[in-house]
Amino acid sequence: MFNNSLIIGMFAAFAAKLNNAYYESAIILFFKKVLNKIKEIYYASFTAKVIGSVVLWMKRIVSYSKIWTFVKRRDYLSKIWTNSIIFRFADAVLNGISKAVRAVYSKIENYMESSLFILVLRAILKKFDVLLGITLGFILVVPYNFWHNEYGVILVGVLFIALFLKTVLFKGQQFELKSLDPILVVFIITIILATATSVVPMESLSSLILFMTCFLLILVIVSGIRTTADLSRLLKIFLTAVTFTGLYGIWQRIIGIPIDPTTVDTSINIGMQGRVYSTMHDSNTYAEILLLSLPFYAAVILNSKTFTGKLCYGLMAVPVLLALIFTGTRSAWIAFAIAVFVFLFFKNRKLIPLIIIAAVAAFPFLPLISPSFYNRITTIWNPNDTSIGYRGLIYRTVKPMLEDNWFTGVGLGSDAFMQICSRYPLYTNGVVPPHSHNLFLEIWLEAGIISILSFVWFMARMVKKCMI
Repeated sequence: MFNNSLIIGMFAAFAAKLNNAYYESAIILFFKKVLNKIKEIYYASFTAKVIGSVVLWMKRIVSYSKIWTFVKRRDYLSKIWTNSIIFRFADAVLNGISKAVRAVYSKIENYMESSLFILVLRAILKKFDVLLGITLGFILVVPYNFWHNEYGVILVGVLFIALFLKTVLFKGQQFELKSLDPILVVFIITIILATATSVVPMESLSSLILFMTCFLLILVIVSGIRTTADLSRLLKIFLTAVTFTGLYGIWQRIIGIPIDPTTVDTSINIGMQGRVYSTMHDSNTYAEILLLSLPFYAAVILNSKTFTGKLCYGLMAVPVLLALIFTGTRSAWIAFAIAVFVFLFFKNRKLIPLIIIAAVAAFPFLPLISPSFYNRITTIWNPNDTSIGYRGLIYRTVKPMLEDNWFTGVGLGSDAFMQICSRYPLYTNGVVPPHSHNLFLEIWLEAGIISILSFVWFMARMVKKCMI
C-alpha cells in the first residue's frame, strides 16, 4: 500500500511539474506570441472582414429561414412513440418482467446481501460502464482471423443479461426504451420484414441476427449509461482500445503488407505500400471505425480538466491519425477533413481560415514528405483509377436490379443480393459482386424503399438533435 501511494505521489508531482513547465516554457511563450501576432494581422485584414460579413449574412438567413425553424421545432414523434402499441408492449415485456423479478428478490434481499456471489455481482454491475467499455474494446482489438460473429452475439447477449440483473439488484434501474428514436424503430421493423420477404429467408436470417445484435447493443448502451461520468469512462476505455489498434496498424506498416491488387490500382498508385487494416478484415472497414472514433478523442481532450489529461489523450490520438493515413482510404480522408471543418465551425470558426492557409501552404511539400500519400490523393481525380471505375460498373449492374425490386428489396445479406444480381447482365467482367459498394444503395436493394427512407430520416434526426 505504501509503495502504491509513493508511486502515485511521484506521478502527481511529475504531472504538476510538467504542467508548470508547459506554462513557463520559453518555446510555448514564443509560439503564443507568434500566434497572437498572426491573429492580429488576420483580424485586421480584408479577408477577415469579407469572411465576417459572409458569416453574419449566413446567420441572418439561417435565423429567419424556414429550414432552421423546422429544425428547432418541437419533436412530436417521441411522444407518439411512447404512446404506441409497440412501445407499450416492449416496455411491458422488458420492464414488466424486471419489476416482477425485482419484487420477488426484494423479499429475500436481506438474506442474499451477505452472499459472496451477490456481493461480487453487485460490485461488477455497479461499474456497468466499465464492463461495457471493456467488452467493446475486446471486440475491437481481437484480430479478424481469430474472430467469429457468434462471439459478438454471445458478448452482447451477456451484456443484456447483466443489464437485466442490474435492473433487479439496483432500485431505479430499468430499460430505457423511451430513449430509442421512433424512426430507428421503424428501420428495425423494415429489417425484420426484409428477412421475411427475402428470396433466401434462411440465409437472410443470419444477417438479421447480426442486425438485431447491434440494435440490442444500442438498447444496452442507452439503458446502462446513465450519467456523464459513465459515458466518460466508457469512452476512455473504448478509445484506449482504438489506440491499440492504431499501434498495431503502425506495426503492420513498419513490417510491410503485401499490396492487394483488388483494392489498389498499382498502375497509378506508384510506390504505394500495402494498405493497413489492423484487426479488421479490410482497410476500408478499419478506416470507418477510426473515422467514427476520432471525434470522441477531440471531445475527451477538450473535457479533460488538466494539461496532463489533454496531453495523454492527444498522444493517444496520434497513432489513430497515422493509421487512418496508412489505410489508404481516400473517402475517409475527405470525410475527416470535412469533420474537422464542421468541428471548427461549431467550436471556433475563426481558426478555419488559418487551417485552410496552412493546408494550402503544406500541400506542395507533401510529395517530399510522403510521395505515396500524395499519389494516393491525386488519384481521386484520376479517371483511369480502376477502383473508382469498377464501382461505376457495379452501379450499372445493380441499376435494373433496383428498378425491379425498389419497393421491398431482395432480402438481407450478400447471399440474397448475389442470387438476384446474377440474373442480370454483369458489367463487372462477369463476376457477381458481393454488394453494391454503397451503404445507402445496399440498404435500398436489400430492404426496400421504406427502409432507406427511414434510415436517412433517422440520420437527419440525429443531426437535428445534435445541432439543437
